[in-house]
Amino acid sequence: MTSIALSSQKLSMMKFLKYLLYGLLAIVILVLVTGLFLPKAYTVSRTVTINRAKTEVYDYARMLKNQHDYSVWWKMDPNQVTTYTGEDGTVGFIAAWKSELDSVGSGEEEIVALEDGSRIGFALRFKEPFESNASSEMLFAAPDSSTTSVTWNFNGDMSYPFNVMQLFISMEDMLEQDIQEGLQNMKVILEKESSSSSKQQLPDWQWSDEGWRWTQVRPKDEGC
Repeated sequence: MTSIALSSQKLSMMKFLKYLLYGLLAIVILVLVTGLFLPKAYTVSRTVTINRAKTEVYDYARMLKNQHDYSVWWKMDPNQVTTYTGEDGTVGFIAAWKSELDSVGSGEEEIVALEDGSRIGFALRFKEPFESNASSEMLFAAPDSSTTSVTWNFNGDMSYPFNVMQLFISMEDMLEQDIQEGLQNMKVILEKESSSSSKQQLPDWQWSDEGWRWTQVRPKDEGC
């Protein structure tokens, strides 16, 4: 009787494992089939307003090395190895990175388009921990002579079957936060520079006992 009972339990366990395997296989197939209908491309866009003239903001943004100061992605690993090819601020300039952190990996970013004062295009090529390509652009508009609107667009692609990850995580939500933080960092840097460069100065004309006369312009905190 004991032998029969053990055999029955073993048979029941085998049936359970078989059904469990079938169930897991069905879930995997369902996810893969769903991936066929999910979008592979995604676009994220964020905008910030900076209190600086458009030419000044554009000239700052077209220098790719400046991204080290405001981009969240370039600041993720201070110990990464960075190399450059070409002349910064021109089409064809490449900044490459290599990190020991899996979350950073290795890849390169290239300036691929410059439309004077209005648009900068970048190409991103990720090599590790997996290969993929993406693109981004910055658009510049001037509501007035001292204010600039900067829109940062990021376009990525998740090929099948990796696009099924969109069922569990939102690439848009993840990237929106990073892009917005990067734009905010740029705003702080540029507006701080503007504040520093526009310290109160003595006027070119100054009144004296002899009447109006020219004076040397110097910062107020240097005295008269």
